[in-house]
Amino acid sequence: MNHDIKCWTEFFNPLWENIKTFEYRINDRNYQNGDTVTIHDYDKETNCYKPRLCTGKIGYVLHLSNNWVVFSIIEKINHSVE
Repeated sequence: MNHDIKCWTEFFNPLWENIKTFEYRINDRNYQNGDTVTIHDYDKETNCYKPRLCTGKIGYVLHLSNNWVVFSIIEKINHSVE
């Protein structure tokens, strides 16, 4: 399954720079190991998408309380969309 999600720029930048290798999310999409995720850079000030996205495979999924998860992102590819 592929999940298309948005990520505020302040949290997207470390992902883009290969510093951050995980996502902390509400598990409203039933994230599973082996799923793919496409993360879109989103500017919360202008409520607009920016022309960058990352695509990767979900690795380990840590299920937390209150329906939150942390999942690793592996085999990540950065894309610039013009």
